[in-house]
Amino acid sequence: MRVDLLLPGLLWPHDDGADVMRAPEATTLERWLARGTTVPEPELRVAEWLWNRFTNTDAPDPATGTPGASSARDLPIAPVTFALDGGRPGARYWMRADPVHFIVTRTGLRLAPEHALDLSDEEAAALAATIGAHFADAPRFALHAPNARRWYLGADTPFDLATTAPSIAQGGDVDHGLPQGAHRLEWVAFLNEVQMLWFEHPVNLAREQRGEPVASSLWLHGPGRLPPPGKPRHTHTAGGDGLLAALAALTDRPHRTTD
Repeated sequence: MRVDLLLPGLLWPHDDGADVMRAPEATTLERWLARGTTVPEPELRVAEWLWNRFTNTDAPDPATGTPGASSARDLPIAPVTFALDGGRPGARYWMRADPVHFIVTRTGLRLAPEHALDLSDEEAAALAATIGAHFADAPRFALHAPNARRWYLGADTPFDLATTAPSIAQGGDVDHGLPQGAHRLEWVAFLNEVQMLWFEHPVNLAREQRGEPVASSLWLHGPGRLPPPGKPRHTHTAGGDGLLAALAALTDRPHRTTD
């Protein structure tokens, strides 16, 4: 039986690796590595590595941004994870619009790690309902929030945006990760309105009183249409995050979480 292990960050990237890695013991991992073949792939992010193996659309080349996604920084993951969350992507265009927390610093706003904002289902529903009511007459998109962490915008026409995945943008200046493209100003204005709607939202006021991170705004990323499934050599998958589970579902591969 062949097993592929994808181990992001396994190798210490600095020269003092021998000292840093001396203390930790991982006997099972050491045995597997000794019996297997190690293949470093520093040019690809985890998402790109998975995308190339489970879809029939290549991830963009890091140097040119083509083919595949709208930029070298992001992949059209929205319709894939939307299907995992019980949605029906069909032929529409989808974009992730995840609630996020911004860290206020002396020089501006920084994007907190993806799991910093741990909304309950009830909190997410209340925040999404406020947006839905405010933009009820917006003809361009419809908001879907089937998951407390993963929200979606659906449209009949392309979004024409270059976006940045949260995993890349986290810790960085929020302005540097905002969408780029022909409709940039329209979407930045939308995000600003969301910030104002949520500024004194009852959910945020209650979270602030409890000392918990507040929902600052939405993070737009992963726009595109559902890609054709690939033919991965893997018969089963396990572990990873929501993307691996979604790609496994796209290709009808059984998936097991390891939480």
